[in-house]
Amino acid sequence: MTRSAEIIAISKINKILPKNLTHQREEAKIKFIKAAVNLHRTVDSFGKIDFDKSYWNGSDVHISYTDTESRIHICDIVSQVMVQKFFSNFSRNENVFFYRFLNIFRSLTSGDEWLQVQAHLSTHNNSTLRENVNQYIDYRKKLAKIEQVLSINQNILTNFH
Repeated sequence: MTRSAEIIAISKINKILPKNLTHQREEAKIKFIKAAVNLHRTVDSFGKIDFDKSYWNGSDVHISYTDTESRIHICDIVSQVMVQKFFSNFSRNENVFFYRFLNIFRSLTSGDEWLQVQAHLSTHNNSTLRENVNQYIDYRKKLAKIEQVLSINQNILTNFH
């Protein structure tokens, strides 16, 4: 896999890396999300992210942030990241990457944390983020219903034999 040798601000990654390197763009964003959650978990003074000073060097990410007296809530980390256009927060979102990034956050948080994140984002003051998150929540509810029906059908078949 070809790696970019230059240091790229995470906020500029879509503009600097050409379209044929989309896989590297998305890899950098996923690493960024994981690093942000890790910092949130491990650094008591983790505050607001500075996206212009945070960067990807072709293999690793570095997140620049403001030190605070107390760590900001995971809801604020998720909203800081997901409100950004370079994390695919577009109106009438048809970009699967936005939902993929939300799924990554969901996988890195506890059930209770994720419920708080959903509640926070579904009432966010950024209407594009709010609408995209509400679509995501509706989609997840539909998936849960499908899984429930499949589970019931599987139980019926198992009990029938």
